[in-house]
Amino acid sequence: MKDGRKEHDSSEFKPLPLRIPQSITDPIQTYETAIDLARLDDTLGWRMLEKRARASATSALISWREEASKTPPLQWDQVPQRIDEAFERLAPRIALALVGVESRKPVFSNQRAVFDELTNIGKWERSGVVSLVELPNTFGYIYQGLHGALCLDTEQLDLALALADLKTSNSYSEGTESLWQIHELIGWPQALGGNCTHAWKYLSARAKQWTWLSEIFGGEQQYRVGLSAYYMALSVHELAAFVAGGNGETLKSEQQNVRMDVPLSFFEEGEEINRRAVALLLRNDVERLWVPFGLKRDDIRRYWPHWTRWCLSWINGVYHYPYVRTFPFGKLFA
Repeated sequence: MKDGRKEHDSSEFKPLPLRIPQSITDPIQTYETAIDLARLDDTLGWRMLEKRARASATSALISWREEASKTPPLQWDQVPQRIDEAFERLAPRIALALVGVESRKPVFSNQRAVFDELTNIGKWERSGVVSLVELPNTFGYIYQGLHGALCLDTEQLDLALALADLKTSNSYSEGTESLWQIHELIGWPQALGGNCTHAWKYLSARAKQWTWLSEIFGGEQQYRVGLSAYYMALSVHELAAFVAGGNGETLKSEQQNVRMDVPLSFFEEGEEINRRAVALLLRNDVERLWVPFGLKRDDIRRYWPHWTRWCLSWINGVYHYPYVRTFPFGKLFA
């Protein structure tokens, strides 16, 4: 009792539990609800929202697939719109996963399982035109890009690599490989023509097209910076794997043909975005890109000039820019 008033222990005041919608269809509403759950460390409410978001997404997507089969996209310019239509059904589920990443709380931030949900959709019709049949892998491509971009933006490089290094199956070969080594998942999805430039343009423009994604990143440009930084990180990671595999000396030869698994399409974003992406990457713990391979920074530095020479060769070959001699990514270890 103080001044005639009863004192209350602050622990007595607990926030009321949030009401979880039965039907999850709005990505912005899902995003805001997920933020509240993460702030409250409400793991039970999160799990309930997750289950309902997953069920709603799957049901809506399968219904869309049945209708889309009746009027499949036959021209290339129809494909991006159809992918948007399909992904609209998944948006609340993806928004929830991205809040988990953004929370930086281990109980919510591990969202690798979402990749499996997207690439292994039950009852998905596996016959018909490629742009529909191959959509699950395209969903995986989009998700890993959004996930990686946000991980870099929130300085969680280790979380991005946890998904990028995930062992998964390749529909075009036997066995499993790391996600970043599988072309249709990392940069050449078949639903987008198996073309890395088409795929990048689509992925890069998503925050401009999807307002909910722009809100998560705080703007279209910040999303593009995060996405570029993520793919820059993957390229360094690929170099580390290459050197650790005993192939470093191959990079010095002009007679060898070095095949890169990670596309360097971030080059398309231009000088300003690339410079900001390099700065963002360096704010992350970049040593995580090579330490797991038993390498040191000096090992990366030794082969960096040779790696960037092959990077420029890739860019010039894909984009037909014969006079490109340098770019911000090339100065990462200068």
